Amino acid sequence: MRSPGQALEMVRRRGVVRMSDVVNVLAGEAVKGSWWAHPRGKFIFNVLSALEDGGRVGFLKLDGERVWLVHLRLFPHVVRVAMDEARRAEALEGLSPVARRLLQDVEARGEVRVDRWTGTKDPTARKKARVALEARLLVHSASEHTESGAHATVLRTWARWAGPEVLRAAKALSLADARRALKL
Repeated sequence: MRSPGQALEMVRRRGVVRMSDVVNVLAGEAVKGSWWAHPRGKFIFNVLSALEDGGRVGFLKLDGERVWLVHLRLFPHVVRVAMDEARRAEALEGLSPVARRLLQDVEARGEVRVDRWTGTKDPTARKKARVALEARLLVHSASEHTESGAHATVLRTWARWAGPEVLRAAKALSLADARRALKL
């Protein structure tokens, strides 16, 4: 695989692909350890960034830990699962107070750029809160370029990320169908 277009085609065909599988294909071998240290690390980063920036692939922690690439045709399925009231109630159990405050701020504002969030001064607690919300599919998380050229994590409500068309399509799906399509 030599281009973002080829990587997009792989995700389009499968619908849902583990990021590690895409990385291995881009590297031309099974990557052991961090792909950042791989000789093709910069190339891999550029392809993954192009996929994320293109809007046709979502990067999501569907199983709570690994990152999955999801093609846009399955965005309604993701939203249906993520916004399911019973699933959300279960996901809220055991959240730390900092994670609850972060979630409340995301829900109140629609989105929060984590590096600017003032809910705690402790960077470790902020990171743990962000990771917990991502892993439990309580928010959509994306990396965005800052004014300085660095990356910052932005957390959004699923409704804000999805938009009206995807929300309508999600409401028309059964939870079982959505889970089956996402292989959950």
